[in-house]
Amino acid sequence: MDNNLIKEILNKPAIIKIPYPDEPKPGDGWIDNTFPKIKEESLKVYLFDNDNWIPLEFEVKPELNIVIAKVPHFSNITLAGSVTIPPPNLVIVYPNPFNKERHEYITFLSEILTSGATLVYKATKSLMSKV
Repeated sequence: MDNNLIKEILNKPAIIKIPYPDEPKPGDGWIDNTFPKIKEESLKVYLFDNDNWIPLEFEVKPELNIVIAKVPHFSNITLAGSVTIPPPNLVIVYPNPFNKERHEYITFLSEILTSGATLVYKATKSLMSKV
């Protein structure tokens, strides 16, 4: 079997619909199963043509969880989005305040917290430690 793509130009652009997951909270604006998170509003559709990714005319339909695009031919098409880093207020820390005499450890919860350093400050705003 020949793995070459068939790239015949269509008489007029075809309209394609590309679904994307948004469960269990439909309408929350985030694409599911992406890490780091991708916002619906950042989605774009591209067509690979002559060794370049070309942006296509498209429309995001968040109520249907689909993107509709016009394509001049059927080739490599991709749906892409920008990574969005949530603001720090989406990181949950407990116990807060932490007291080393009463607590063994501090817990940080976040969908994006995978690496990095935690800076612990004294009430006087001076750095106490880096974890």
